[in-house]
Amino acid sequence: MKIKDRNGCENTLNKTVTVIADIEIDEAFSPNGDGINDVIGPVYKGNVIILHYKIYNRWGQTIYEGSGADAKWDGKFNGVLQPQGSYVYTIQYNFDGKITSKTGGLTLIK
Repeated sequence: MKIKDRNGCENTLNKTVTVIADIEIDEAFSPNGDGINDVIGPVYKGNVIILHYKIYNRWGQTIYEGSGADAKWDGKFNGVLQPQGSYVYTIQYNFDGKITSKTGGLTLIK
């Protein structure tokens, strides 16, 4: 972009803008059917594609796997609501061609 100061001097301005994916997962949820915090999954802004979203119980067993915009866990494994407690998630996502992974913890509250 060309800019001109009040004295008529011209200069060219170049600015690089870096866009960072903003992806978050809540720390807790309560799948009790009241319509509030009944599922848990990634919330994001930008050009993000969820490749893999997995939830593990305390024994390391995968109890949920999802991908895409609808990757949300309802607290169930094989149709059975899981016990209150701590779980671990891993998520892998693509943001503008760059593959990124994130791991964290979450709590199921009854």
